[in-house]
Amino acid sequence: MRSGLVVRKLSHASLDISGWGGSLVTDPWFTGRAFADAWSHSFEPAPDAWRTLECCRYIWISHGHPDHFSPETLLRIPSESRSKIEVLIADTVPNRPLVGWFTRNDFAVLPLKSGREYELEGELRATVGEVHFGDSWLHLSFADTSLLNINDCVLRGHDITKLQRRYKGVDLIAVQYGVANWTGNLEDVDERSAAAAAALDRVRTMVRALEPQRVLPFASEFEFCHKENVHLNSEQNDISDVTAVVNEFSVPVVQLTNGDEFDLTQSTVRRMHPPSPRKEHEAIQQRSVGVSELQRTQRARLESTAGFHGKIRSWIYFRLIERTRLGRIVVATPDTEMVFELTATSIKEVSNSVSPNIVMSSEMFAELIGKSYGLDNLFIGGRFIRKSQDALLRLGVILGLDRLRTMGFHFGPSLVLRPGLLFTLLERLVSRRWTSVRQ
Repeated sequence: MRSGLVVRKLSHASLDISGWGGSLVTDPWFTGRAFADAWSHSFEPAPDAWRTLECCRYIWISHGHPDHFSPETLLRIPSESRSKIEVLIADTVPNRPLVGWFTRNDFAVLPLKSGREYELEGELRATVGEVHFGDSWLHLSFADTSLLNINDCVLRGHDITKLQRRYKGVDLIAVQYGVANWTGNLEDVDERSAAAAAALDRVRTMVRALEPQRVLPFASEFEFCHKENVHLNSEQNDISDVTAVVNEFSVPVVQLTNGDEFDLTQSTVRRMHPPSPRKEHEAIQQRSVGVSELQRTQRARLESTAGFHGKIRSWIYFRLIERTRLGRIVVATPDTEMVFELTATSIKEVSNSVSPNIVMSSEMFAELIGKSYGLDNLFIGGRFIRKSQDALLRLGVILGLDRLRTMGFHFGPSLVLRPGLLFTLLERLVSRRWTSVRQ
């Protein structure tokens, strides 16, 4: 009998890939909320997801967003089991903090060079590819079967061309099909519809270019779960929408619910059980944050800039942008009935009569300015109301330097020599498509 890969869906973007003599689990997120209490699971993980994770040989982490890298999930693995698990991760600057985290918590780590094929145990072969802002894809092959896990990578034309050259005709591609970020205020239905259509267009582009034998839609079974973002669940794509797109190319769709598995050799799906809707979470507890705490939070983040030269570069950037219109933003926090002017180096309370550019809770405001990944939590979690069209661009200009710093880049001549990075950064500032890592 021919042997080959078997893919079982555990949860959201987590797959258990077996058939080669062991188990490789991708992006395990089984518990907890993500993006500052903004996301939750739509369905419970597969009943044996925890046991599968504990006993697997490899874990692959695509990037550092909390729906792919979940410390709360990973730390549930018993200490005695961690040393037996090898973590596969792209060898990139943004992933270095992740490598450090896994090492500190007793996991073995194998950083993989982008584009290089590695032979793992059981003759399983693995290749990862880095894309902009820290995300990555994974190609696995064993015997005469292969799969390409694209997850939520935002692929540019040259990224798709590279994949097309290497993996055209691959047995299975796994792709995200939902919209995974803020797409307008409550009333902006057309904006959400356009974003949903764009997500399907990305799937269409990948299927057209790669001509896979089958497509597994996944990494989209989550809900915007906070009262501040629940409207973002409207106009979302569902499995029927992506199936219709893939069927345009006469390519079969593999529909898996948590616990189901697909045998690439036999081309069969084994249904394990009906999906279990997520259990109700405890009510989200929010707290109000006053001006003094907000100011302390901002100061702590600014002081975390490493080294004398780093502080000098940051100071130059901050002074430059504060002279521009985009270097300031007015933020209203309704829970405290306060309005603030935010710049890269200061927060000050202003009159309530000043029209805000953006509205959010004081708790979310503290998250935004206190963490280097606060922009991701805001833009992807969507816990805010846009009041001016340039609000997100302003935030990106004011806080974007931290985003670059977490990727290992700093404001200075070396950044000017990376026009592709600068172009992508500007594009995503404008389009709100933030897909960088979060550790």
